[in-house]
Amino acid sequence: MVVDVRPRHYANWTFLAFSAVLAQTIVLYLLAALVLPDAFGDAAVDLREHYYGHRTWFFALLVLLIVASLGKQLVLFGTAPRAADLAFHLGFAAMGVSGIAIARPRYHQLLALAATLLIGAYIALLFTRLD
Repeated sequence: MVVDVRPRHYANWTFLAFSAVLAQTIVLYLLAALVLPDAFGDAAVDLREHYYGHRTWFFALLVLLIVASLGKQLVLFGTAPRAADLAFHLGFAAMGVSGIAIARPRYHQLLALAATLLIGAYIALLFTRLD
């Protein structure tokens, strides 16, 4: 039996199911709020300083986003994601943990490139056919 895991076809909404979807959205919003600094007036903004000042929170929220995504799949459908999807999730989580653990600027430059390639591969391999 094939389980339809598309949320738009989900019909058994409960408070827990809605909370799982909402939790992922909230964490994504918090991540977006950390990306750019608040800029007021004519004060100079140092983006490098902002990045490294919020690096730990950003990558911790990234890992939490992955956990929320996996939790949403489990709560809504009672199953783990397919193997390829789970592998990508674990790859993103590993990048998040490494972003917390390693503070070297060169590593973070490579991490940005690797994340861009990984998200491109994720989209290309798992979402090329839209239903």
